[in-house]
Amino acid sequence: MSAQARAEAEPGAEVGVNTGKQAGTQAGPGVGLVVWDFDGVLNANIRDGRFVWADDLGPDLGIDAAAFSDFVFASGRMRDVVSGRIDLLDVVGPWLAEQGHAIAAADFLDYWWRKDAHPDAQVLSWLDALAQGAGHGGTLRQVIGTNNEGHRAAYIEGTMGFAGRVERVFASGRMGVAKPDAGFFEQISDWAGLAPEHILLIDDTARNIEAARALGWQAFHFTPQSRSALPGRLGLGDGAGPDDGAGPDIGMGPDIGMGSDIGMGPDNGTGPDDEEGPGGGTISRPEAGRGNGMRPDDVTGPGDLSGAGHGTGPNGVTGRGHGRNEGQ
Repeated sequence: MSAQARAEAEPGAEVGVNTGKQAGTQAGPGVGLVVWDFDGVLNANIRDGRFVWADDLGPDLGIDAAAFSDFVFASGRMRDVVSGRIDLLDVVGPWLAEQGHAIAAADFLDYWWRKDAHPDAQVLSWLDALAQGAGHGGTLRQVIGTNNEGHRAAYIEGTMGFAGRVERVFASGRMGVAKPDAGFFEQISDWAGLAPEHILLIDDTARNIEAARALGWQAFHFTPQSRSALPGRLGLGDGAGPDDGAGPDIGMGPDIGMGSDIGMGPDNGTGPDDEEGPGGGTISRPEAGRGNGMRPDDVTGPGDLSGAGHGTGPNGVTGRGHGRNEGQ
């Protein structure tokens, strides 16, 4: 749900960190902690510019994905949810009842989380390799830093098993602050007891990358173009090109949705801090969801986005023909 809002922006070089050494040789100078974004990085829940979780919302539950997206994301309610000011059940429950849907709010969220769970096996193999000390820097501490509310964070930890793969899951809803707000990054730095320059953020939202770098963190902007360079950046293999090989921070088309993210259409539509998407359009990535408008870790998103053609996507929920950017 939100991929570009405040969830993942890191300041500084868009794709890599200036380590003073050739990129791809190690995780970074003195990196002691790797912070992984969830949606769009560890969780591949965006396909062809949409969040796939909502693809079957109509057939399965008889719920209009566009109406749901408008109420939850376009309205700005998700920003309060992701920042911990409102419980998602208190937003979804009344709306479902008002629309005449028999499904209970808790059951709806369970459906959402199940449909939105698409762990990226390749990226997880890199996370696990680091945990086993395969990187040049030896075993690194690892956490997840995501713009997600508490219910989904618990699902990520428990049902999806991430509590056993990382040291901790930092979820904006529990923290009371979401990316790219400086407070999000500062809470992690304080908890880790590390200076900012010893922390590496891996995130798919440019705004989060910029925000982290502005605070002195190292950062890797994860996109379809740069992902092949990530192992090198982590010291697990040769990197591609300078920094992380993605070139000048290009926005990603199909993989945008929250992180961060929500509502962005792969082709057009704009929002604050837009990035260019395939096809000439722009995608506002505040944890924006590609092409459908909702993503649990969304947090902002004025800019309407238009999708590529139809349907609804996970997290975001509007299809490729329309959709809203809820930001991440």
